[in-house]
Amino acid sequence: MTAIGLPLIHSLGWTLLHFCWQGAIVAILLACALGLLPSRASQLRYTVACAAAAWMVMLPAITFCMLAANTLSNPHQAAGAVADAGFSYAFYNSFGQPLERWIIPFEKALNQSLPIVTSCWFAGVLVLLCRLTLGLTATRKMKSLAQESVSAEIGQVFETLCRRLGMERVIELLDSTHVQAPAVIGYLKPAILLPLGCMTGLSTLQIEAILAHELAHIRRHDYLINLFQSLMETVLFYHPAVWWVSNQIRREREHCCDDLAVAVCGDRLAYAKALSFLEERRSVIPTGAFGATGGVLKMRIARLLGWNQSPILSRTAATMLLVLAATTAGFAVWGSARAQSMPSQTNSQNGISSANAPVQVRSLKISSDDLPESDRVEVIQAFQGSTYPLDELMERIRQNLRDRGYVKVFVDLLQPATLPAGQPSRSVDVSVRVSAGAKYTLDHIQVQGNHALSLQEITQLFPLHPGDLFNATAISKGLDRVRKLYESKGYTSFGAIPRVEMDDAHHTITLILNIQEGKAGTS
Repeated sequence: MTAIGLPLIHSLGWTLLHFCWQGAIVAILLACALGLLPSRASQLRYTVACAAAAWMVMLPAITFCMLAANTLSNPHQAAGAVADAGFSYAFYNSFGQPLERWIIPFEKALNQSLPIVTSCWFAGVLVLLCRLTLGLTATRKMKSLAQESVSAEIGQVFETLCRRLGMERVIELLDSTHVQAPAVIGYLKPAILLPLGCMTGLSTLQIEAILAHELAHIRRHDYLINLFQSLMETVLFYHPAVWWVSNQIRREREHCCDDLAVAVCGDRLAYAKALSFLEERRSVIPTGAFGATGGVLKMRIARLLGWNQSPILSRTAATMLLVLAATTAGFAVWGSARAQSMPSQTNSQNGISSANAPVQVRSLKISSDDLPESDRVEVIQAFQGSTYPLDELMERIRQNLRDRGYVKVFVDLLQPATLPAGQPSRSVDVSVRVSAGAKYTLDHIQVQGNHALSLQEITQLFPLHPGDLFNATAISKGLDRVRKLYESKGYTSFGAIPRVEMDDAHHTITLILNIQEGKAGTS
């Protein structure tokens, strides 16, 4: 796996996971909208459902672009850093909740499983692509096998209807032995297939209504929308909300065509009877074809006859859920933006931007009003020519100054303010401003809870004595020596908690060690 390929796989995996909540919110918003819109406003309901499907496609595309851009602009970050842009990370950062104890391990586990997730997703896409291809192939075959012309009477009705609807495109009307209900096939060269004898027993008015329904699909360019739906279902197949939204689109599409058919024939009851008649001859229509008997026929007939259908949600429930979903979506967007901005805000407080890429320090300039020249020169000599990420470089400079007794030092990066992406080994001039403050010395070391070792035995292990400049690195070395000595005596459960008391008047520090020896020979 290439250095670019692996981060992109992780970006894709996190995009698929993010869509779980994104798709759910879109579906909830659509359910609320459909609950508030009147059932007779089929075109408006159809438009809203199509907008929801468009958002379901755009959201993962936008998410992937954002994650991929972030990953590729920071090639030295571990692949697991992609998880930092996750919804859970944004959530606990936006509210300041200490949820890291379980969220971070959970995100790491998800991050490790992303290659498996993307592999399973890719396999599912391939299977559904094969299914879609077979459906489109069957549709084209149905059209090529339908070579018989319809009767002159039906042909005359069809031509008159095309003129009434303003259809200027060439549309074929063919009889076919391979369909059992009227169906529309194709877009550039559309054709309406009629099963042999399907119009027998229907009045001219009913025939006009059935043909008008099929022409409505062509007039409304439903073939392209249906193809878009099929591709959406193929790519986002794993989310139930995608299939639900797609079903709403198909149902409202049939309602729109029904309304046009009723407007042509002017008799809802006659058209409803025609649909019921065709249902008896109904067959499965492959992908890419439309039929007058598509959708949930009983619900369509009930709607035509004016029977009230139970809405998806009551208006009160829809309104409350809409407000809740909008609020949740707003918190998610705000939290994500805040989480993404927090690292840059933290770095800006320390004077750091684009701090993840290692840079070679060509020259180091330190500006300070209270740092002695000797210390300034020694720090410059220590880091000039070195190679570190900017944030690590700044921390090392701080630690170096703290080890010189400047325990309240503040270091601010002045230059460079930003680093161009894609140049990790760039040689730069670094300029920092230092507020050193006073030097602190060690007053004494106080030990509590020690029984196996005396105070003298412990304090002599520290390479730091009273009166010496306070040095955090030396304290760490002393603590490590104390731990090793206790372990050599069998105290394997030994622990030490250091804390400091600062005397700002005399600029001294007292180191207090709280020893927890445990029992010798226990673990």
